[in-house]
Amino acid sequence: MRKLLIAAFTLAALGSCKNTEAEQQMNQELLQQAQQLDSAAAKIDSLNTQLEEATRKLDAALEALNTENNE
Repeated sequence: MRKLLIAAFTLAALGSCKNTEAEQQMNQELLQQAQQLDSAAAKIDSLNTQLEEATRKLDAALEALNTENNE
């Protein structure tokens, strides 16, 4: 989805020679914003993966502690 968004903005920014300079500038700014959003989304995905792994480790440690306390 993110790649599709960037592709759409790229085509909009580069596609029409009839665009005024102001329109081309706005398209370029929109493209940059889309790329920044894509980068931020990738970072969020990475952080979510790290959080999921940390949660699994914590759950395993708590389970081991609970088992040890019950023995």
